[in-house]
Amino acid sequence: NVQVISLPRHNCERRDFVSRRFRSIGLPFSFFDATDAEELSDDWISKNVASAGCWDWGARRRVVKALSRPEVACADSHRRLARALLHSGEESVFVFEDDTSPLSY
Repeated sequence: NVQVISLPRHNCERRDFVSRRFRSIGLPFSFFDATDAEELSDDWISKNVASAGCWDWGARRRVVKALSRPEVACADSHRRLARALLHSGEESVFVFEDDTSPLSY
């Protein structure tokens, strides 16, 4: 099972490119519609998103920062796909984003 996370409204060039690349190596795949950052409401974000901790190398300490809207959407896309796959019964899956460029070997 191969899934490619991609915005449905994203420029068709990305989906077309990924489709051509996967077909050229004979790898069947499906697109999984990504969460669109432009469609996330402030209310949804405040109810569903916590701030993220990260390491500040310059300050040598952990800091908390608010995630950007695109970061929230990306994380939500992966979360939704993981949940769907858990309920699907699939034993394994490869997950790509639509900016991947699989190579034949």
